[in-house]
Amino acid sequence: MSGNWYAPDDLEVYIPGEGFHFVKEATQPRSFPYLLRSAPDNALVFSCRDNYNQLLFPILIDRLQGEPFSHPLMEEWFPVIIHHNLQSSSFEVGNYSYLLLAVNAAGAYAPMLVSGESFALLETEHPIPTEGPWGPIAYDCQFFTDKEREVAWLLGTDFEDRVYLLKLGYGAAIRGAEAPVSLYYTQPMNQLWWAPAGAGRKPGQTTAPRGLLLHDGRMAIIGGGGGHSYYDPTPVACILSPEGAFRRAGVPWWVFALCVLVLAGVVVLPLRRKKKPEASAPEARTAEEDLLSRLTDLMENQQFFRRKDAKLSLIAAELGTNVTYISAVVNGTTGMNFPTFLNGYRIRYAQQLMQEHPEMPLHMVADESGFPNETTFLRNFKAQTGLTPSEWKSKN
Repeated sequence: MSGNWYAPDDLEVYIPGEGFHFVKEATQPRSFPYLLRSAPDNALVFSCRDNYNQLLFPILIDRLQGEPFSHPLMEEWFPVIIHHNLQSSSFEVGNYSYLLLAVNAAGAYAPMLVSGESFALLETEHPIPTEGPWGPIAYDCQFFTDKEREVAWLLGTDFEDRVYLLKLGYGAAIRGAEAPVSLYYTQPMNQLWWAPAGAGRKPGQTTAPRGLLLHDGRMAIIGGGGGHSYYDPTPVACILSPEGAFRRAGVPWWVFALCVLVLAGVVVLPLRRKKKPEASAPEARTAEEDLLSRLTDLMENQQFFRRKDAKLSLIAAELGTNVTYISAVVNGTTGMNFPTFLNGYRIRYAQQLMQEHPEMPLHMVADESGFPNETTFLRNFKAQTGLTPSEWKSKN
C-alpha cells in the first residue's frame, strides 16, 4: 500500500476470501513501487521516488519476509518509474529474475537484471541510444521480454511523435557475452497522443501510448487523441513488426503506412562491430551443465556454503565466471534464486548436525552451517521446512 500522503506506507498480503492482512510498515514512503517475487514465499518492494515524487536516497529494498537492505548499484542507477500499473510477468526473464530499465543521473540508460536478491547491469554491445536523428529519445516504460527468443523490447518516443522500438538480445548477456542492441523507428504518429508535438509536450510524458508484446514477437501499441477533446477520444491501435511484414486487423490503412519501421542502427549507433559467434543451443546447455557441476562440487565436496562470506560475488570469482551467469543457471536449472539455493545446503547440513549431535545448541548449529547468526538461521529454516529447528528435531 503506497503513495500515502498522511499515513505510513505498509506491506500487506491479500488472501482470497479473507481480504488484506497487515505484515509490516514500509521502511520508506514510495510512489509506483516495484513488487517482485524473489522466492516462493518472499518478495522485494522498492522504488526510487517517495510519495511526493522526490528521489529517494538511499534506496532501501523491503523484503516481505526479512529485514530491508540496500544495494550499492542503486546508489548510481535507478529503475525507471512507470506511472501506471505494472505486471512483473511482462519483464520477467526466468524464475524470480527480471529485466528492468535503469537510468543514472547523467541520463544514460542500462538494462538491470534483478535475480532473487541480486542486482547487476548487463553488458551491451552498444549503449542504449538516447539520441535519434531528430533529437532526444525518452523511454518511459519497462522492457517487454520474449523468453522464448531471449530478446527484450523497449518503447521510446521523441518530440516529433515518432515511436522507437529498441531490441536487446539479453540471452547473450546472461551467458556472459555482450547483448546486441538494435533500434527501429516509425514516421511521426501524432494520432497516438492527446497533445500534438508542438503543444509543449516533451518526449517521455505519460501521454505516450501503451505497449503489449504479442505471442508472435510483434508489438501492439494503443493510444488515441487524434485532435479530439479529452472527453471524445479517437482510439488508435497498430502493430509494429520490425522483423517481418505488417498485418492489420480493422484499422485504417494510413496508420500502418505511418508505421513502416526503418532499421536505424546505422543512424544512431556506432558502426556495427563484427559479431562474436554465439554458441549453439547444445553448446550453451553443455556450458550450463559444466558450471552447475563445478558449483555442486564447490558446495558438496568443498562445503563452501559453511563460509559466512559465501556471497554470490565470491563464488563467481572462485568459479571464474560472473554473478549474472551463475544466477541465471541456478534459476533455470533448479527454479530457485541463489540465496535459496545456498541456504538449502546450509539447512540440510544443519539437519545432519541436529540428528548426529542433538545436544548441540542452536547457535552452534547455525555457526557450523554457515549462517551469520541464529536469527537468520531460524528464519530461513522455517521458510524452507515449514518448521522451527526444535519442531523438526522432535519429529526426526
